[in-house]
Amino acid sequence: MDLAKAPIESDLDPLAYPWSPPRDNGLMVPTNDHGYLPMTIMTGRRLGKARLLMSDGYHTKGLSSYLAAHAQTPMRGRHVVLAVGSNASPEVMRNKFRRRGFNTPLTLPFVRCRVSNLAVGYMPFVAPRGYVPATPIHAPGEQTVLWASWFDDDQLAALDSTEPGYSCTRLASADYPLVVDMPGGEPITSYYVYEADSGVIEIGGEPTRLGSQQDFYQTMAQVPQFADEFGRPTSEVLEWLKIPEHQDEFVARLAEAGLIGRRRLKGVDESDSPSRVTYSSSLGFVAPENIENAMRIQPTRDDIERNGENCILVHPSRATGFGSHAVLRPAPNLRLGRPGVLGKLIVSPDIDPDEIEVDQLLRDGLGLDLQEWVTIEPATVPDDPLADALVGRRYATVRVQAAEHSHGETDLTLLHPVIMTYLGLSDGDHVVYEGMPGPDGKVGVAQMRVGMIPEDVLLRREALSEGGLDALYASPESALGVYPDLPMVLMDSATRTKLNLGPHRLAAVRVRPSRRHKLLAEVREATLVMAVAVLGLVTISNSVVVAIISAVLISLLAIGVGLLRVRSAIGTSRKAERN
Repeated sequence: MDLAKAPIESDLDPLAYPWSPPRDNGLMVPTNDHGYLPMTIMTGRRLGKARLLMSDGYHTKGLSSYLAAHAQTPMRGRHVVLAVGSNASPEVMRNKFRRRGFNTPLTLPFVRCRVSNLAVGYMPFVAPRGYVPATPIHAPGEQTVLWASWFDDDQLAALDSTEPGYSCTRLASADYPLVVDMPGGEPITSYYVYEADSGVIEIGGEPTRLGSQQDFYQTMAQVPQFADEFGRPTSEVLEWLKIPEHQDEFVARLAEAGLIGRRRLKGVDESDSPSRVTYSSSLGFVAPENIENAMRIQPTRDDIERNGENCILVHPSRATGFGSHAVLRPAPNLRLGRPGVLGKLIVSPDIDPDEIEVDQLLRDGLGLDLQEWVTIEPATVPDDPLADALVGRRYATVRVQAAEHSHGETDLTLLHPVIMTYLGLSDGDHVVYEGMPGPDGKVGVAQMRVGMIPEDVLLRREALSEGGLDALYASPESALGVYPDLPMVLMDSATRTKLNLGPHRLAAVRVRPSRRHKLLAEVREATLVMAVAVLGLVTISNSVVVAIISAVLISLLAIGVGLLRVRSAIGTSRKAERN
C-alpha cells in the first residue's frame, strides 16, 4: 500500500489531547457500535493466547483463534507499534483510518505495556486544531506505561500515511526494554515508535514531559519569551494557537530561544531490511526459573523425514536416555494441567540446545504457541520392525472428545471423516490409538473398531462445544485457544483410561490403521480372486502338480498384492522414507 503522507485531524476536543486510551487491554473490532472486546492476558503465555470476552458478556475466545476465524492477519505477522500520543486512543484510530479511506475491517489489538529508558515529551509543532503533539524521548533509567498496538502490513502503511513529520523508528529491547504491563509480562524483543523529525521541546535543557495541554500552557507561561501568549486563559491560548501564522511563529521562537532539542532515539538501522520486523521475531519469555530441561518452541524445518509421524527435534544434549519417541508437555510454570502429546523424536546437532522444533499439529494438541516453553520425557511405543519394514506407518493426531451415548462402553470409536479418508479407513475397520506413558514409561495402546462420525453428530457437537476444560463438551477454542482445531475422535472413558489420559479432557492422541487387520482383509480378498483362477487352471490342465504349483504361486502373489495395497492405503511410501 503506497499512500502519500497527510495529517488526519480528530473532531475531539483539542484540549483533551492525547485523548482517552482503552479502559482495558482488548481488541478493537469492526462493528457499527465501535466494538471493543476486553482481553485477559494469561500469565506466562504469549499474547495470541489471551482470552477475549465476546460481546454477549459470557463466551470467551482466544485472540489468535478470533483473528483466524475472521480471516485477519495472525499475531505473528503483525508489527508492534508503541503509541506515545493519540494513537493509543481507539476512537482516534477509527477516525484516522476511516478518513484515510481504509476500507479493510479494522481489527486491532491494544495492550498496556511498560517501557524502560524512554519517556514522552512535546514535539516542536502545533497541529492545525491548536494542540501540541507528543514525541518519544530518550530517558535513561525511566519507566513509562504506554499502549502498544499490533498492525498488519496494510494497517501500518495506512498509519504511516497519517504521520507527516514523524519517522517510524524501530527500537530494540536491548536499548528500550518493553514488556506487557502485568506481573511476569511478556517481553517484546523489537517494535516501532513514531518519533518527531523536528526534535523535542526542552525547558531548562531537559525535555518537557507530556501532560495535558493545560499543563503545557502553564509550563510555557513560565518561559519569559512566551509569558504573554501562554499566561492568558486556556481558551484564549488555544484560539491563539489555532491561527496558522501563530503556529509558525511559535515554532520559530522556540528555535530562537534554544528550546528545541535534537536528541534522537537509539533506533535500529533497517536500511538493508526488505521488510519491517514482525511480532514473530519476538523471543517471548526468558527461561522459567527452577524448571530443568525447559526448551523454547520453534517451528519445524521442511526437510524432516517424518515417515508418517508428527515430529519433535532437539539437540543431542537433550536426548540422553531417550528412544525413538517422546512426550511433549507444557512447562510446569504455565500450570495448564494438560496431559501432553506424543511425537517422534529426532536428534539434530544444529539446533540450539535451549530450543525445540515442534510440528504444528503437536503444538495445537497442547494449545501452545511458538516461543513458549515445554519439557519432554521418554516414551516407549510398541515396536514391530517387520511390519514397519513391510508396510510402514501412517499416523494422525486427533482431539479426544467424550463418546456419544449410543456407542459408549463398546469397542467402537467414532472418527472425523477427514481422518477416515486420510488413513484409508472404512466403517468397521480396526485402528490403534496411542496415548500417554504409564509409570513404566510404556505408552498406553488401545485397538478399537472405528466408524465415521455422522454429519448430524458433528453439527451437534459444534453447537454444544463451549466452556473450559471442566465442561462436558469442552470447546478447544475456548479452553485451549486453538482454531481451527484437530479433527476429533469420540471415545468412552474406559478407552481413555487404557490410553493413560486420566481425567483430562481435550487430550490429543495418535491413531493409525491396524496393519494386521487391514492386511488380512486385503489378502482375503486377493485370495478369493486367486482361488477362482486356480479352479480354472485345474479344470483346464487336469494336473494335480500344476494345480499345487499354481496355488502356491497365486498365494504368494495374493500376499504380495495385499502388502502393496495395504502400504498404498495406510503405510508410508518408500519415497517418503527416502526423502
